[in-house]
Amino acid sequence: MWGHWDGRFAPSLASHFCFPTCPAQTPIRLPSPSPASVLATEKALWHAKVTAKPLKLKKVRGVPVLVVWVDASYQLSLREGRLGWEMQILDQEEVGDLERVSEHNTVVFASKKCTRKLGSTTTAELFAMRDGVKLSFSVFNLIKKLWGVFPKVLVVSDSQTLMNQLASRQCKSEPHQQVELEYVLQELADLGATVK
Repeated sequence: MWGHWDGRFAPSLASHFCFPTCPAQTPIRLPSPSPASVLATEKALWHAKVTAKPLKLKKVRGVPVLVVWVDASYQLSLREGRLGWEMQILDQEEVGDLERVSEHNTVVFASKKCTRKLGSTTTAELFAMRDGVKLSFSVFNLIKKLWGVFPKVLVVSDSQTLMNQLASRQCKSEPHQQVELEYVLQELADLGATVK
């Protein structure tokens, strides 16, 4: 019987993972981390261990700004693209000159191959912005919970053609991408984002 370990005989470990608020009260049980948050932490620690540029965090003293950098590459012969984005939480004073922003406080960085056939670099840039803006809602909500304020959001792209499409609200070169552009514009409006 002692050699058999079964869930019915397993001791309750909950008392080891809680703390009393005061001796007279019953312990408060803390929620355990989700598998996704444990995996994200493992990935961040792995990145810090194996890269030459480990994650660097600096204190955000003023109003937090979520800066979403989006970019894409495009291979004409295959009509394929690679989408990338990076997100940082910065002080409002730091975003005045984007040329001087360092790599600290990067909270998300990722890239992926676009599985759709693309007609141009601008379409790849549009899809990168779409995915980056979609992903930024979770970071936006995290900032809102940590700081107790609605953060400003700044989305940065180096594609002048995409910037022109956003300003005119029209995909003139590829009209079949108009739905994607309208989706991005709506998501940017929902975030209250500024685009540079």
